[in-house]
Amino acid sequence: MKLNAKLGQPIRMLAMLAGVGMIAWLLRFNAIPPLTFFLGLAVLGVAIFPMAKWLRERHTLLPMFELICLSLGVHMGLGAIIQPNFIAIHSELHQLDWKFIDQALLLSLFGVTSMVVVFRLASIWWRRAVPMAIDLRIKPQRRMALVLVLLATGFAGKAALFVGWVPVGQISSLLNGLILVAAVIQAIFYYRYPDNRGVSKWLLFSVVIYLTLMGLETGMLELAVIPLLLVFIVRLGCLRVLPVGVTLLALTLLLILNSVKDDYRERVWFGGEGGTTTDKFKIWGEVAAGTNLAKFFSETEAVEGRGWRESMSRFSLVNRFAWVCSNTPDHIPFFLGESYLPFIYTPIPRFLWAGKPIISDAIDLLDLTYDLKDQGSSASIGIGFIAEAYANFSWYGVIFVMAAQGLFLAFLDRVFNRTSSEGGATIFAVILSLILNGIGTSAVVIYGNMPAFFVIFILMFFPFCMRLIEPDAHVGAQRSGNGRGGRRLPAATRYPSNSIPMPGRGRERIV
Repeated sequence: MKLNAKLGQPIRMLAMLAGVGMIAWLLRFNAIPPLTFFLGLAVLGVAIFPMAKWLRERHTLLPMFELICLSLGVHMGLGAIIQPNFIAIHSELHQLDWKFIDQALLLSLFGVTSMVVVFRLASIWWRRAVPMAIDLRIKPQRRMALVLVLLATGFAGKAALFVGWVPVGQISSLLNGLILVAAVIQAIFYYRYPDNRGVSKWLLFSVVIYLTLMGLETGMLELAVIPLLLVFIVRLGCLRVLPVGVTLLALTLLLILNSVKDDYRERVWFGGEGGTTTDKFKIWGEVAAGTNLAKFFSETEAVEGRGWRESMSRFSLVNRFAWVCSNTPDHIPFFLGESYLPFIYTPIPRFLWAGKPIISDAIDLLDLTYDLKDQGSSASIGIGFIAEAYANFSWYGVIFVMAAQGLFLAFLDRVFNRTSSEGGATIFAVILSLILNGIGTSAVVIYGNMPAFFVIFILMFFPFCMRLIEPDAHVGAQRSGNGRGGRRLPAATRYPSNSIPMPGRGRERIV
């Protein structure tokens, strides 16, 4: 029996990879060389491994690192498999040599592998080096007060932005983050404590629907997707159940909207249509209704750029990475850390340095150098932080930068993402959603303001929580026997003192 148990996990892993390989083979671009296909499949396989391990071990509340890895696998591995070897430069298509795509995939494989390995090892090391964790366990009687404070602050700030009382900038992201944090708190309590729903159910879905609709109104599809994605993550973390049907339906709708968002932007951003919010939603309905679903999902070439393959390729970063490889170092020298310089001055508040360069300068530097956009354009394209690491320090930069991210994310996971700390897990999820939303951008844009966001949210949470710090004795109970540190303790010690395990699906109920 022991031998079968030991063999069972590798067999299940191989079966899962075989299934992923079959799906990738069916979705592949017909002209893709075998080497490119297998390199893309290898990147996808390594990126799936952390999520598969999390689903089996159930060691933390929310699988944010695991989803970041999975997103990298989709952007790089699956992106190489499904799309042709072309890239648009100044509105003209340039054909890429497959060898540069292979180089980009190989570097991506090294980068993702180094991040995963360092994360696993650092999770154990951080437990020994940091004998405490953030314990923002929300007091049940103060949870609704915290949610209302977050919502009131967020909406009041957005009203101040609307009338021009405060300048638009990072404050806008912070205000949206406050509303998103309130939604995630509600989602955790909704799915984790089914006896404590009541009005919180309607408040949760009202806030999520509001954030989604406001995201659609802007024409930035990712702003509409992030609230839904975070609720999905919370549901997965609390119930450990993947709603396959709903997931497939959501992905299908996302592909359709992604294929027509340019039409929406053309009419609203540049055409002057959509004077009111209602008009903008009508335009979304019109451009989506104009999609021919039969042609959209056919295996023929994409009709007028609206096919599913073209829509999925918009999530891909591998061709931009290949474009970087084809130019650096032969035509464009390595940047030697130039795009990372904003890390030095980003922590300085703007009221102390009014002329501080904007953080998006790092993206513009790379976009303009590689001709991904025209001079003077306000658009941000981005090559992704893996390609950015290569553009700065060659292949060893990819390994080092990705390993550094694995080390940092392991620290955050160790300190915040614990099963008993609803507040810590909420902050962890919302701030790390910046990475899910910004995989195609520069590292400084993702990580530059992250420490400030953590400090602000912790200070806001603290008055509503039981305590700020939890000592190591209890932390080990939350990380029992999972490879991220901690020995397995008796079942009675693995739950917070004010809760008991509920039968089925691993829920807890406050008593």
